[in-house]
Amino acid sequence: MSKKCFEDLIFFQNRLSRNNKKKFRDFVFERAGGLGLRSENYPRFKGQKNILIGDIRKAKYIIATYYDTPVKMPAFITRKAPLSNLLLSAISTILAILLVAIFPKFFYLVIPFVLLAIYSMGWLGGGKRFNFNTSSGIICLLTLMKEVKTMNNTIAYVFLDNHYKGFLGAKAMYHQMVKEDLISLDKKIIFVDRIGQGRHFVFDYFRETKFIDEVKEAIELKVLEQAKFHYREDTKEDKSDYTAFKKLHHVAIRAYPSIKDKKYFFPNSFYQDKNIDLENVDYIVTGIKKFLEKYNVQVEEETPKKTVKNIMNS
Repeated sequence: MSKKCFEDLIFFQNRLSRNNKKKFRDFVFERAGGLGLRSENYPRFKGQKNILIGDIRKAKYIIATYYDTPVKMPAFITRKAPLSNLLLSAISTILAILLVAIFPKFFYLVIPFVLLAIYSMGWLGGGKRFNFNTSSGIICLLTLMKEVKTMNNTIAYVFLDNHYKGFLGAKAMYHQMVKEDLISLDKKIIFVDRIGQGRHFVFDYFRETKFIDEVKEAIELKVLEQAKFHYREDTKEDKSDYTAFKKLHHVAIRAYPSIKDKKYFFPNSFYQDKNIDLENVDYIVTGIKKFLEKYNVQVEEETPKKTVKNIMNS
């Protein structure tokens, strides 16, 4: 089910530089157009180039993931990439300013710190390849776009930009929704994070237990060998883009290879990111699809009856 989407993404492994991001966005826009779905950048004319498929104003359910990829960094930094990138960039900038202030004649000493700050934010294009697990959310959404039929724009898909720069894309989307008065508890969000490795599925949920119960019921309906499920309410751990939407009902889905004392771990091999379990992805796709088909009841818009009055008005 998801294999074809995975094969398509082989050509878009590095989604860090501005040029590579644009190529990926064009690919998603083309895919959405082929499915007859509307697409746009949301918000428009902003530095954060989120991809919106559907109508955010009418959407009852929003399925979201991030699409940018991390800078090449040591594993211990990659573990907390958004925070690490921001800190490295900020510290390097501060040190550069201090050096210029204290030793103005030796201004060239700041060059390494400036370069490190630029590199940390991904502006030199030093992105990782083989981002298969971090691409698992994208594969999930692309597959759902094709598999789930929706009328009246009640489902929207969002690919968030700049996850690794501090969840900036998610924050820009939330602020735009506030500006357009779209923050409503009637909208529910499912975030799909790293689901391509491990059989410990972790669900972080916020605000409403009924929503997580519905999602849980749909996903656990199908049996997956060795799969185990863990649920965390309003957790402060493993923060991701969903933290920008804490005022809305939402569920975030991840998969982990191992667990110890209720702590979830990725081995160092994860940070090479060269492996993906497509069975995992298909499992989550099937669960979300069942959830949407059950709770997102679609009603075709009624066609006006052909009366003499209607014909005259038309």
